[in-house]
Formats: sequence, C-alpha cells, structure tokens
Amino acid sequence: MSPGGGDPAGRPRAAVFAVGRYYDRVRHLLDDPPVVNGVPVSTMVLSGVEEVFRRMGQGQEFEISEMSFSFYTSLYSKLRDRCPFVALPVFLSRAFRHRNIFVRDDAVLNPRSLAGARIGLPEYAMTLAVWIRGILADDFGLSPLDVAWVTSREPLVPEVGALPLPVGLRLVHEPEADLVEMLHTGRLDVYLGPTPVGADGGLPAGLRRLFPDHHDVEVDYFRRTGIFPIMHVVVLRRDAYGQLGSAFVRSFCELLAEAKDAALRAHAYDGALDVTLPFLPSALDESRAILGEDPWPYGFDTNRRVVEAFLRYAAEQGLLFSAVEAHELFAPETLELLL
Repeated sequence: MSPGGGDPAGRPRAAVFAVGRYYDRVRHLLDDPPVVNGVPVSTMVLSGVEEVFRRMGQGQEFEISEMSFSFYTSLYSKLRDRCPFVALPVFLSRAFRHRNIFVRDDAVLNPRSLAGARIGLPEYAMTLAVWIRGILADDFGLSPLDVAWVTSREPLVPEVGALPLPVGLRLVHEPEADLVEMLHTGRLDVYLGPTPVGADGGLPAGLRRLFPDHHDVEVDYFRRTGIFPIMHVVVLRRDAYGQLGSAFVRSFCELLAEAKDAALRAHAYDGALDVTLPFLPSALDESRAILGEDPWPYGFDTNRRVVEAFLRYAAEQGLLFSAVEAHELFAPETLELLL
C-alpha cells in the first residue's frame, strides 16, 4: 500500500499514481499535481514499466498505476470481480509492433516463412507479443503452434499463475538468457521485443528488422483494421476504487485526457521544439492525417474495436481463463465518457 493513508471513513487522504516513464501525456500532472474531488494525487515515475507492473501486480503498492494490458486481462479473466484491479479506458502506452521483430542479416526469413522458427522473447504473455502473434496469424497464417518459443524473464505478475496455453505449444524458459546474443549466434531465428541498440545507437551489427519497411506496413495495417495497438492501461487498486468513488474516477479520466491533449498542443507548437526530434511537427501532422485529429484516443467506445481484437488474440493464444466481453474490463461509470 502507498503511504497516503486514509481518513476514518476509509477514503484515502491522498493517492499515488505510478508510471514507468516520463510520458508527455502525464507531464501536466507532474508539473502541477492535481487535487481530484478533494484527494491530492501525486504522480510517481519509477525506474521503468517493469518495476511498476511488479510492484503493483505483486504488492498492490499504489492506488493507481499503469499496467500491462495483457497481464490485466489475464488476471481479470481468472478472478473476475475478485481481480485486485479495476481498469479505466485510458491507455498510456500504445505502439505499432511490426518494427519489433528482428532476424539476422543473413537470414532468408520473411513473414510467410517463419514456420519452424525458434523465436525468443522476454515473456510469452507480454502485450507486445500478443499483438505480434495475432498479426502474424491474421495476415500471414502463422499459428503460435507453428514455431517454438523461448522466454528469458520470470513473470512480472506471477499472480496470473499457470496460463491455459494451447495443447501442443512449444515453450521453453531459459532464465536470464541474452536473447539478442542467442539470435546473433544462431540459437534463435527471431527475436521479439524492444529494439536492441548497438554501439553506434542503431541496430546491432548483423541484425535487421523482419519488416524493413515497417512504417509503411504499420500505416497499411491501421488503414485496413483501424487498430492502433494498446500496450498499457491505467488501473486502480480495487479497494481504492471503492473508497475514492465514481466522481473521482470520472474526474481522473477527464484529467488524464486533458493532460494528453496538452501534450499534443505542445508538440504542435513549432516556435521552439520541446522534444529533441527535428521533424516532430511533421510527424504529428502525418499522425493526424492517418489516425485522425486525436491520434492517441482514450475512452471505451472509441477503442472498443481495439480491445475486442486484443481479447480475440488473447483467447486464441491461451491467455484467458474465461471468456471476457470488452466492456467488462473497465469501471462501469467510465464506459460512456467522451475522452
């Protein structure tokens, strides 16, 4: 539990909101800590998202945090109303993931020739991998049963427990293995994960992306599907959700939407760039031309299609203990909010 404490009626005197990065979309909360329906909210930036997932998932240390969308959906499908978290339709992390598939330079592999490959990734149930497996199945006919999977990380949220994985899935765990080195030496054919960085700041020598034209592929994917993949969702600890109340929940969602909108306005200003990216205004223009005026939408109804696609992938991949409808994942009072 976070050190905010509570009043005699059980309402927290303060709430801690834990995130893993200095996101532009929470910067407003860091610069000007809000009081939401009488409750001060302090935003705490930890050393990385893995620390947030671990401390919230295992210790439930904070009233509010970001959480892996995959770990949350698995846990909810297992525990339902006993799940220790309640989600808000606010998605702090989203990303197209075609760029996160790596092979050796000399490999003749392409997206349609991966059957029989040995694929390494930190954790089988991580959200990045759910999206990649789903995309490879839908667009290239590759079943998770067609390859062998190698993981290196202990589960960040072990409370999920043993997953109901498909019969015949080939999955081995090599604790603390260096997956990028295994790819280099031929012990893996493919690596899925955050982009590895070489000595010169680019990809390590000898590696390439499976989709060298990933930007164009990702734009095409969005235009065909309307899906901008969700990575992390904001969750409240269930007891804090009950104590803080519906008015707090709605106001906090609206506050996060305002903070995100403020970040977009800041990036649109080209008088003095606030991010060290020379073509940032052009990138924002392109994003809006492709994804719409709000390229990073919050809210349930706007994201229903994305959530439903993720749940389908999670079910097909053996990551759900029971069938889940998209609306069940979120606090009921947030479903009709226009964020």
